[in-house]
Amino acid sequence: MVVGLHGGGSNLIEEGLVFKSLLSNGLFVTLDDFLPARHFGVFVEYNTFWAGYANTFNPLVFSLPNNSAVVVNYTARRLWWEIEWLKRNLPIDSNRISVNGISMGGTGTLLHTQLKPDLFSAGLSYVPVIKGIKVLNDQYRVYPVFGTPNQNLPTNFDGTPGIYDLLDEEWRLQQPHPDWPFALIVSGKNDTNATWTEKPGMYRQLDSSRTGFALYWDEREHLNWVGAHFRFSEHLKLTYLTRFRNNQSFPAFSNMDLDLITPGRQPDPGNGDPNNGDPWGTWGGYLEWDPGSIIDNPDRWSVIMWVVYQSSDPNDIPDADTILADVTLRRLQRFQPQPGFIYAWDLVRVANGETLQGGTVSVDTSGLLTINSLLLIKEPLRLTVWGPVAIAETEISDGSILLSQVYPNPFTTSTYIKYILKKPSQVELKIYNLAGQLIKTLVDKYQNSGEYIISWDGKDDNRYSVPSGVFFLRMNVNNSSQIKKLLFLSKGR
Repeated sequence: MVVGLHGGGSNLIEEGLVFKSLLSNGLFVTLDDFLPARHFGVFVEYNTFWAGYANTFNPLVFSLPNNSAVVVNYTARRLWWEIEWLKRNLPIDSNRISVNGISMGGTGTLLHTQLKPDLFSAGLSYVPVIKGIKVLNDQYRVYPVFGTPNQNLPTNFDGTPGIYDLLDEEWRLQQPHPDWPFALIVSGKNDTNATWTEKPGMYRQLDSSRTGFALYWDEREHLNWVGAHFRFSEHLKLTYLTRFRNNQSFPAFSNMDLDLITPGRQPDPGNGDPNNGDPWGTWGGYLEWDPGSIIDNPDRWSVIMWVVYQSSDPNDIPDADTILADVTLRRLQRFQPQPGFIYAWDLVRVANGETLQGGTVSVDTSGLLTINSLLLIKEPLRLTVWGPVAIAETEISDGSILLSQVYPNPFTTSTYIKYILKKPSQVELKIYNLAGQLIKTLVDKYQNSGEYIISWDGKDDNRYSVPSGVFFLRMNVNNSSQIKKLLFLSKGR
């Protein structure tokens, strides 16, 4: 099912934006976001950017909410409830519900895929207003719905963010968040409504976030797309969204470069001036992968990917034969790389098994695994990551801890772990197996300075004995880690 979110008008059907070719094997559902009201004696339809509105909103009287008002997520809750109702009453694959929107609906698309990542598999956002509400003057019609930007009224969304913060894509990117669904975003350099000025900076921030985006820009206006370079792209149709599943991992491309000779990132969206940079381009839109090829097991992850070389729209196919890109593993299911461990990888030509690139990669402190500078070509290549194959020996950077002794090692019944805290700290002491899976949590609490001795008897968190083998002891203190290798030999080996 694809959920369609309309823009500033009343609904997609009245706007004439329901596509003629929808889904042959699914549903396209259009919902509404409008509040009929009086605005200085004139009937209007307020829109809420698919979020909600102030709890003091009166549709019969134009009045700004006072500073004690709260923007309540009425619209968002209704949208989520309607989707859940459809899931209960129709034969819908709950892992394949995506969302598509234009203008204000494009903003809503990004908002809801990020607020409810477990509900949606992907999002396609046309000409979104990234910064939320554009304030024109005191007569701007959404004031009674949200209040003024200076008020930035609190909401009842998780964390009670201000409404103007919540609707700002750049603000949401800066907050801690889980894996988001894959999103396709297309903007126009000649758009005078959802203006281009803010887009290049936002595109760069999205790219550096490595969350999984395909970013497009071309010559389109806000609603007039005649002559737009990517107007008929196969990737910017509802049918493309149906390939995604919210219970399947995917490769997130970032830091892409189509021209390895010209200095700087190519193509270049410019500095926000519509006449600066390339008139059209994409970061990620020329790269493709096969969802059916994904292997997501505890000991390895793999996918087949390529530079697009065939499409019904020739504009989907780049002139460049190679694209340099980083790949981050996202929405992982069974493969769970752990910080402090080193994993091996290779990039192999599917046609003949030739290894084109390979090496090892460390997992960052947040658990993300990114392989840098892959050279992708116009034929299928299989990327495989496996391990861990080693541990990254790191010392506690601020000198607050000394993991001084693990004895005996190897051991058959118990081993004793001695460490010294030089200052009070939050301490985590955990045991992992070779697949990077958590086996046992020995310590997870705030401790005062001093000397500590902890034992491990070779059992997991469920009190089952682990098999003989190599394990890793990982200590986290103040966002730094120290790792040691343990060898357990069970009596029944």
